[in-house]
Amino acid sequence: MTKESLTLFGTAVSCTQCFTLMSNGLKSLDGIEDILADAETNILTINYNPSTISEDNIRVKLRALGFGGKQLYCIC
Repeated sequence: MTKESLTLFGTAVSCTQCFTLMSNGLKSLDGIEDILADAETNILTINYNPSTISEDNIRVKLRALGFGGKQLYCIC
């Protein structure tokens, strides 16, 4: 199975509440393999199966959760 990664940056990664919201929302999508957060660098890595879900669909879900654009800012 092919796996691709989407790497995003933003303060929401180091916010426990925001990360939980993102993680739970993304895990509800088919094709999401795992979600890794580095609170020290504010980098979020989403590993996914591109034959099941596209990067665009992941970004649409993040926007629906309140995290828009290329950077993930804390919404608390």
